[in-house]
Amino acid sequence: MAFHDDTGTARACWKAQDADGRALAEPSAAGPPVVRWPMVDTVFLVGTGAVEGAWDPVLQAICDVDADAFGCTKSDLANFYMAKLVAVFRAIRASEAHGRPLTSPIPDQLRRLKMRISTRLKEATSSQALRLRPFFQEVVADPEWGSSKVFVTTNWDELIEHAFPNATVHHVHGSISDPDSLFLPSDFAFDCAHSSDVRNKMLIAQRDCIEGLWNTRTVVIYGLSLDPLDSELAAVCATGFGRADNQERLEKIVIYNSESAGPCIQDRVKLLLPHACAPRVEWRAVRATT
Repeated sequence: MAFHDDTGTARACWKAQDADGRALAEPSAAGPPVVRWPMVDTVFLVGTGAVEGAWDPVLQAICDVDADAFGCTKSDLANFYMAKLVAVFRAIRASEAHGRPLTSPIPDQLRRLKMRISTRLKEATSSQALRLRPFFQEVVADPEWGSSKVFVTTNWDELIEHAFPNATVHHVHGSISDPDSLFLPSDFAFDCAHSSDVRNKMLIAQRDCIEGLWNTRTVVIYGLSLDPLDSELAAVCATGFGRADNQERLEKIVIYNSESAGPCIQDRVKLLLPHACAPRVEWRAVRATT
């Protein structure tokens, strides 16, 4: 069942807990959790398409940690490689939970990969090999989006904070400031393989995204593919788009992506919307060189 079809499920799923099991955000029995966000004009959902050189540091980090991964030279191969590590790590933890501990280098390799990704991204930011695309910054500055904006990004880097120092930025997939929080392809917060601390960091980030979507008039999706590997993000967006009392607030969703990917992403977004009172969805192509 889609998350937006069951607000009770959504309330229960995003009730984060601290290390001792105490609720950090207790939902109201009569409705969704108390919203902490003010109403904003626009929420930007931002992916790697907003960043020049986004994948180079990640590819370098993979080769730093695994000498046998020299063939990992493209983003789709990096996603495939990291998803494989996540699956093996999940199997190891499941085996341990059933009293059958396994000796494997994968947990340590996964930890070192997250550390190395963070280091490589910081280095690329400092050298300006990693930078926001000028066209993305032009889009953000457009008066069409109003004066109050919030950014929710799947990117691990902190380029948005550097470019817009006064902006509110939420990292739904973790950030380089906390390598343990990095959300790898096919990862999901409810996975019992995660420690309670990591799980709750993920849940809080997702809750922030949902609350932002509940309190905006416009959503701009820039450079984000909503890849099937990231099904949990799809569930988060569906919950944010589908809050019943938000239907008079959320007016439109605008997608910025390439001409080849844009129509597909538009179709994916439409699948996440409630059938009644859905906002209009439009796609706009980005300039290929920016």
